[in-house]
Amino acid sequence: MKHFLLRKGFRFLIYEKELYFRLMNKSYKKLRTLLENWLKTLNKLTRAIFQHWMSKTYIQDKKLFLIWLRSIYKMDKVLE
Repeated sequence: MKHFLLRKGFRFLIYEKELYFRLMNKSYKKLRTLLENWLKTLNKLTRAIFQHWMSKTYIQDKKLFLIWLRSIYKMDKVLE
């Protein structure tokens, strides 16, 4: 089973060739909904952080922005 991770902006697309038809099973449906909810939350968080970052000065939110970047990088590592 190979996992392919494609990233477009802040949306993650997971494509599993061999498990595609198995996603219809209940256990995989739960996993899929959990993943979709997590991605929606990540997108909302990203938007909120950028709006907050743009409304303040760069120096005040530099640490917040760096923490956000590190969390995205760590999440990429986990999903790979």
